[in-house]
Amino acid sequence: MTSSTTTASSTASSTASSTAKASSSSSSLLRKIQHWSGIAFSVFVSLHVMTTMSASLSPSQYDSVLNATRKWYRPSMAIEGLVVFAPLALHMIANTLITLTTKKTESSPSSSSLWKKLHTYSGYALGGLVPLHIFGTRFMHSYAQEFASLNFVLEKEMGLVAGMSYFVLLLSAGVYHSLYGLNIALGYKMKRPLVLACIVGVLAAGYFGLLGFAGYLYPEMMVAVREKHSQFAH
Repeated sequence: MTSSTTTASSTASSTASSTAKASSSSSSLLRKIQHWSGIAFSVFVSLHVMTTMSASLSPSQYDSVLNATRKWYRPSMAIEGLVVFAPLALHMIANTLITLTTKKTESSPSSSSLWKKLHTYSGYALGGLVPLHIFGTRFMHSYAQEFASLNFVLEKEMGLVAGMSYFVLLLSAGVYHSLYGLNIALGYKMKRPLVLACIVGVLAAGYFGLLGFAGYLYPEMMVAVREKHSQFAH
């Protein structure tokens, strides 16, 4: 009876150990997918944010940078799907699976710093903001998102208050999640103060770009921009 009990206990222990190893291996794979897909998508994000920054200079400069960067990530729908949507989908799927499979004790709020929590929460926010952004720019409208079309959306469709609030939230969450997450994925190569300084600098430049979209930085140029609004009205 004792021998049988010992054997059963040993078998159960072995099974539990095998299950734990399989779970650990699966978690490690998901983390790698999360990290590398995030790194890949951050390349697109950097180009996208750089384009937003250029709106602080002039409408024509924005359109020029937009066309130049699109040659890298949108030469065709197939390439765009491969370099933009595939990494984004993989990142979101991996993150969801990690969230569902990670033990509560491993994700306890008390075990994370404020900055790590902000990274997590900004990711949750982007889970809703990014699909909304994709729908609005790629499916809801057929125009090419040139400066005039975005100004039209901001002023005529969303309204300045709602539109600026949305874009500020999208930009803030996107930049913070990307830069802080990139440092995590690369093994914390940069010290936190330097990472935060980079985030602040990029956001400041990005906010100036949003002010450009709203027409506050060069009001004399906005007359010609608003003359194009009629072609975007439905």
